[in-house]
Amino acid sequence: MFTMQALSLRELKSFRTCMVGAKRLSACGRRIPSNRRNIYRSPILHSTKSLATLLPDDQSPAVLKLNLRTLNRFKVTPKDYVDLSNRTLVLHHESSEDDQSEPTEQPPDETSSDSPPARPTCTTISYAERKHVLHDHVRTVEPIPFPANTRGFFYYLPGRQTPISGQIRFRLVPTGTRGADTNLLDEYGLPWNIPLLAVAHSRRFKPLSDVLQRDDFLTSRLLKKCGVLQESIGGIKLGQFAQLVATIRQPFHVDLSNPDTYILVPGRNSLHQLHHRYMFQPPDDPSPGYWPYEGGILRCQMVPLYMRENQRTEVGIRVLRIIEPVRKKKDIPNNVLVPDDVQPMDVVRLKGRPLPICWRDHKDVRGALLQRHHSRTWVKVKGQDPNSYY
Repeated sequence: MFTMQALSLRELKSFRTCMVGAKRLSACGRRIPSNRRNIYRSPILHSTKSLATLLPDDQSPAVLKLNLRTLNRFKVTPKDYVDLSNRTLVLHHESSEDDQSEPTEQPPDETSSDSPPARPTCTTISYAERKHVLHDHVRTVEPIPFPANTRGFFYYLPGRQTPISGQIRFRLVPTGTRGADTNLLDEYGLPWNIPLLAVAHSRRFKPLSDVLQRDDFLTSRLLKKCGVLQESIGGIKLGQFAQLVATIRQPFHVDLSNPDTYILVPGRNSLHQLHHRYMFQPPDDPSPGYWPYEGGILRCQMVPLYMRENQRTEVGIRVLRIIEPVRKKKDIPNNVLVPDDVQPMDVVRLKGRPLPICWRDHKDVRGALLQRHHSRTWVKVKGQDPNSYY
């Protein structure tokens, strides 16, 4: 059981006057150049610290009390109905001794027997976020509230081909019933979700992981598997908006303005960070450090490619939709291999031939993707959605 707190757009505006420090930082900072359409823009510049911890006591916003009983969509009742229109959700839960990430090495003091009471920690869940760079290695995050008419309930969608690809989604029910409901979509037209790998071993999303374990979605075996995958990338904490692509033909978005952004592709026992540069550059590129694109946002998916020259199956990228036009740099050196102009519903090509993904030293990930794609067996999980994955 935990409490959810919703911040309205008006309350966020009033809170901006209290953030003197944030105003000073925003005055001297610069924003990352991006031509992305900000349909839902938050009126504040949010720091990496949780918003609720900065709120003054006399301006505490209204609390939307909601006891999240279940994430099984077949057990949802009208009590689980929530209205997130123009709001940013804040999860409150008490921090206990089991939640301590690092144990204290100092021996306990015998003179002070009374331990300090547990302090409530806050977790912000927003519709989207914008990152800002103030100066060297100092970043702030601006949460984007949920759009209007965001009314419905949270539920968990288990992975069909692999259980680690499960997601927490939000189901839109405008009338308060379960008839004619649809998934909440993000700004790229994909289902808004929180991946299971971001919830499993995260102290931030511990309330959600507790509910998943109570619903028998997150078993001990699956929890151990998620821990092994996170350790394979050095224990990097996955955020709410991490893109986990576990199967072929699963859609995802690609932002060509930054070649160092990546999607996460799970293998058999490891998790691979597939950077965008390795989706659009051949393995034998003489200048692999040069990125020929200035911007552009694409909705893509991975597809199997049969290469006739070596008679083997590779994995390539198919462009499903061009969300923002692709912009190339001017005066590209002649020795740089630049893919052909992308076309909707076509694979990425180089000189007219399909361009496979460069996996470098993680070819086992390619094999795991093809094995899941050609497998006819589906993972049966309690509460499995009988409809299509998307």
